[in-house]
Amino acid sequence: MKIFKLVLCCTVLVLSACSLTKPIDEVKQWRLMPSRSAPPNASKANFWITQGGMTVVTPFDTKSWVFMVDEARFQKDFYNEYISMPGEMITNATRQWLEQAGVFQFVNPNNNNLYANYVLQGNVEDLYVDIRRDPKVVIKINYLLMSHLDLENPVVHRKTYSVIEPITGKLDSRDILKAQEIALSKILTQLEGDLANVSQSLQIIPLKNRRKN
Repeated sequence: MKIFKLVLCCTVLVLSACSLTKPIDEVKQWRLMPSRSAPPNASKANFWITQGGMTVVTPFDTKSWVFMVDEARFQKDFYNEYISMPGEMITNATRQWLEQAGVFQFVNPNNNNLYANYVLQGNVEDLYVDIRRDPKVVIKINYLLMSHLDLENPVVHRKTYSVIEPITGKLDSRDILKAQEIALSKILTQLEGDLANVSQSLQIIPLKNRRKN
């Protein structure tokens, strides 16, 4: 019994020494902000919009990266996280993308008092990493363009955009972030095209008249 206790004490001391000398993994912070390289749109709407806030459904409403464990279970990554909450980050990414695209006169942030007749909002329905088979990232966002000009029919554009982007490379954090940025850039490219078409129709026919026809 004494020998067993001695061995146990030695084991605890060795593990304690290892834990003291082993460096603790730091949490890495990442910024999800895809860059737009295409030239601005040739035609620009004669009005501006306000970029409203983005909501994020559970369990993706967290700074931590989220991994799909199985079909009904997700798990947080405690070593990788976004630099800010995903709703705030995707809101800023959307506003910056549309501002660079030149679809509207400008895209007004939601934190000032400048009034706009149109407000763009969104809801992030999926934002996770799936590494079970064929590693990939999944992003799904529902965007909604609302009008203050027609209270009876305020919805001008509503569409859900979903992209599944393969993760290439060594499957490290940077590869995952790169796949996320590619996926989000594809969504924003589709959104830009749809809003460009919508904005031109709003200029040609005023909204109230278009609703009556």
